[in-house]
Amino acid sequence: MEIRVMWDYGAGECLWGDEGGTDGEEFGLSDGLRRDLRAFGDRCEANVPPQVYDDRWTGVFLMQTWVRWKYAISDLRTGAARQRRRDFEELRRVGEDLARRVQEEVGPAYVVRYQH
Repeated sequence: MEIRVMWDYGAGECLWGDEGGTDGEEFGLSDGLRRDLRAFGDRCEANVPPQVYDDRWTGVFLMQTWVRWKYAISDLRTGAARQRRRDFEELRRVGEDLARRVQEEVGPAYVVRYQH
């Protein structure tokens, strides 16, 4: 069986098995690792850029284009895109470390990988 450490909206502990989202209790993970998985999920959620949630103009092509440009210009002006890339790399490193820790706790019966 495969276990993926992967963030998604509202994923909780960021664990996915063959049947979809799950939690560490199913695999007997330690409380500390489960807490770290939840913290990882919270950190990923906090790093979602605001334009992802800005759907006020869905279906209105001209306004959607304007909003997309507004965020792009703001990102260029403030350097937010560059910071998001650095944050993404840090989250990738944390996710890979969490996958390694999950693998150590579940043993060879499972294959654990990080998926971004």
